[in-house]
Amino acid sequence: MLIKKGIVKNARQQRGWTQQQFADICDLNIRTIQRLEKTGVASMETSKALASVLEVSVADLLVDDRSVAPPPPESDSGKVLPYVVVTFLVAFSLGYWLG
Repeated sequence: MLIKKGIVKNARQQRGWTQQQFADICDLNIRTIQRLEKTGVASMETSKALASVLEVSVADLLVDDRSVAPPPPESDSGKVLPYVVVTFLVAFSLGYWLG
């Protein structure tokens, strides 16, 4: 799951908790707290523990997939060049052999 890592980190800091204290309160490993504050990746169980301690819903912690922009469509321009090169090489080879 992708969580709003900034909200979690800010909530922890506002309470004056270190990452270790937060991990202990949530009954999680400190590495879990470090990873989720860096990457925003958390399991469902971790998300539930965070939501419980921070007194919010799990949905409040989740990144809204609709707010993440989809990657732009691939351009066809990168696919044309190999055909042009191959066509040139074939034409050149035929001209060389036939000419």
